[in-house]
Amino acid sequence: MDGLTFVGSLPPARRRPAADLLFDAFQSKFAPLLGGRSHAVALFAACLHPDRAFVALRQGELVGLAGLHYAEKRFLEFPWPAVAAEYGLLAALPRALVLRFIGSPAVPGELSVDFLAVAEGWRGRGIGTRLLHEVFALARAEGLRAVRLDVVDTNPAARRLYERLGFSPTSTLRLPLLFRPAGFSALTTMVKPLS
Repeated sequence: MDGLTFVGSLPPARRRPAADLLFDAFQSKFAPLLGGRSHAVALFAACLHPDRAFVALRQGELVGLAGLHYAEKRFLEFPWPAVAAEYGLLAALPRALVLRFIGSPAVPGELSVDFLAVAEGWRGRGIGTRLLHEVFALARAEGLRAVRLDVVDTNPAARRLYERLGFSPTSTLRLPLLFRPAGFSALTTMVKPLS
């Protein structure tokens, strides 16, 4: 597929490009909370765990990323010292409180895909689908029984993809006043059992 390689961790030299890709893919959700690109990208780069990613590379360039959460460790964790260092003590406090809720809660026996992002020029080429298949294989190898992810109500194309891949909705959280600043009003959790 166009010279792509898929790797089960983020190469160290791709830490900053991964942070850029996350911001680009989820800008409407992160910008209101994190105050713009430079702060958000710096925080992401400081707080990501490369061993909790599955990535798509083309000639070393990062073109896709799945950020994972399993075995008590997630791709993005926001410890207080990192948030305070980026924003200062007063501005960090409200951000740190909200950042604690980014990503799905841990569920024993399941792997959560907290982030799935494909670079803009590479969307529509099956990279997200291929990343998810790699994630399914990883979850099986880890002895996990299911893969979980969340999808927002303003992304019906993603939901259709997840349903085609065997995910089913299990719950929907509707908090329009909280979610609307991030560009959506409901968050649906979907789970794919692994056989």
